[in-house]
Amino acid sequence: MRIAICDDDVILCHQLEGIILGFGKNEDVPVQTSVFFDGKGLWKYMKQGNHFDLIFLDIEMEQMNGIAVGRAIRDTLGDEECKIVFISSRRDYAMELFAIRPMDFMSPIRRYYSRFGEKYGFSGETGYGREAQSGLGII
Repeated sequence: MRIAICDDDVILCHQLEGIILGFGKNEDVPVQTSVFFDGKGLWKYMKQGNHFDLIFLDIEMEQMNGIAVGRAIRDTLGDEECKIVFISSRRDYAMELFAIRPMDFMSPIRRYYSRFGEKYGFSGETGYGREAQSGLGII
């Protein structure tokens, strides 16, 4: 599974990447991650013919925001297979996001862990209960 993480928050990117790689290892699912710190870099990479199965995409970024990247993936590339999960602490983007057909919307890593694998393509028990209780997690 090829997964991209695109957020201008370096710490959040590395936390999310660690969670994804941990689930992949725990569930014996091959996972390849790519991290981008702005939408422009992700868009440039994808225009070169690179594809992701799943993208965690921040909405608010200086260089090409996540909504613009999501629209470009859907409209310019015509990619309907790539699952997009928007990341934002603000929830007022809902109506604008419907047109991009995201798989999900999540707040930054703070509260949720137990259903991450099930929700984003991993299966089985995760064994990540302590992290959930400590406040690391998704949604």
